[in-house]
Amino acid sequence: TASTSSLLLSTQYRLADVELQANTTTSKLDELEVEYINTTSKQVDMEQTLAELMTELAELKGEVATLRDECERGYFGANCTACNCTSGGICDDGKKGSGRCACFENLAGVRCEECIPGHFGQDCATCPECSPPFYCDAGRSGSGWCTHRYNFNGSEQQYVTPNYTCSLLISAFGASGGSG
Repeated sequence: TASTSSLLLSTQYRLADVELQANTTTSKLDELEVEYINTTSKQVDMEQTLAELMTELAELKGEVATLRDECERGYFGANCTACNCTSGGICDDGKKGSGRCACFENLAGVRCEECIPGHFGQDCATCPECSPPFYCDAGRSGSGWCTHRYNFNGSEQQYVTPNYTCSLLISAFGASGGSG
């Protein structure tokens, strides 16, 4: 019948649209994979360059120390005391050095053992933007997740789930005591 033919034709058009959308999505996915590979390759190149520069700097410091009758690399002061920097920084070494650590990007602390504010994880990656009342779980042991902390106020507290939230991780901690 005419209505069946019309329905069949409409279904064929929809199928063609879905196939076109699938092809477009596949093409975009291929582009993203190429972009990811290029980004990863650039990161590897930058890490290699940084390692080479660090080695060159260390070698230069060693040569200067030999020429000046200085402390060995990684030692400072009149008594050539060992530096205490982590791998996150470079020590101001040598006889006239202070032993202070100059931290690499996104690192802080006396020994360059901490992330600067707004960064998290072992690599001190940048935290995502969190809208108040949320804050980034920052620091070397932080997860980088946007977190909300409720403090005891003596009454019930509510949380409204943001639109398009797929999952939540809720950790609840309490203490003993009280009359309840």
